[in-house]
Amino acid sequence: MSKPLTLAVNELFGPTIQGEGKNIGMPCFFLRLAGCPVQCVWCDTKYSWDWEHYQSKEERRIMKVDSVLDVLESKNVIFRHIKALVVSGGEPMTQQQALIPLLKVVRQQWSWWTEIETAGVNMPECSDMVNQFTVSPKLENSKVPRENRLKWEVLKAYAGFGSKTVWKFVVDDPNELAEVNEIVRQAGIMLNKQLVYVMPLGTNSTKLKHTSERLIQDILHSGYRITPRMHIELWGTRRGV
Repeated sequence: MSKPLTLAVNELFGPTIQGEGKNIGMPCFFLRLAGCPVQCVWCDTKYSWDWEHYQSKEERRIMKVDSVLDVLESKNVIFRHIKALVVSGGEPMTQQQALIPLLKVVRQQWSWWTEIETAGVNMPECSDMVNQFTVSPKLENSKVPRENRLKWEVLKAYAGFGSKTVWKFVVDDPNELAEVNEIVRQAGIMLNKQLVYVMPLGTNSTKLKHTSERLIQDILHSGYRITPRMHIELWGTRRGV
């Protein structure tokens, strides 16, 4: 008999809202998985992967897929009107094989909306069970080596899903929009620029405001959209909300 599939879970919480991107303001539950091979220097969820500065035994729970489903189902008993799950990280697609049976239940049996937030470094194999991929290729400002953050065949696979894929770029300086343009071109999403969101870099409201003001005019000229970070405005760096 095969062992039950498990997920390395960092946080499982809600109800809350999707704070970024196309679905900003959408009521949902959040499943944050532990571990990330990309590891951006400005990451605001380092507690989900940085075991040099955070305790793995505290931040990483191994849960059976059925147990995760039980928690979601128990939450839905109280909040029956919320039927959306956002899977984030860390990098959730590194646990894709265990995610597939979970998504089958949530998307196909429960008929929930499902969204996966990913850096786009793992080839997607679960597109039938996902309503939306939010793919966030990392720029040079992440301090991640280019070969570790830009996997062109993977990005082209996500681009092949058309409007199912939304693109989100974390930008700190107007000059970085040239790098966004390069990725948009090479990944093959030039014709879907309305699906590209620029998210100003910032983990607190003061920094977000400053970066947004510095970027807004260039974003308006770019043809892309801008996304705020509503959860930062509401709760700051508080976790589990």
